[in-house]
Amino acid sequence: MPKDISKTKQSGIDTQSLLEATEQGHRNLSRLPFAYGRLAKNKTLDGGAETKIYHGLGRYPVGYFFTDVYSSIAPGHITIVRRSWDKESITLYSTGASAVTVDVWVF
Repeated sequence: MPKDISKTKQSGIDTQSLLEATEQGHRNLSRLPFAYGRLAKNKTLDGGAETKIYHGLGRYPVGYFFTDVYSSIAPGHITIVRRSWDKESITLYSTGASAVTVDVWVF
């Protein structure tokens, strides 16, 4: 028969207190909108063009940020903006003259 772990003590820590602390930590984490996201790696954005990136969230994103932007040549000044998003993808537009490769965290 399974043992009732709610009454078990180990190293002076009450398991109920540990459970409550874990639940509080989960509540705190769920308040951070960027905690639940997906990293889309090595996506090439062509200069002057829209690029659709599939994020796999299964819901509309709340936001995004870049974790890496790379170009093998100096692209000059570029701006990357979001044109649209939905439950499956985010569409970004790059103003650069050449392609850049990005890692983007979508949340």
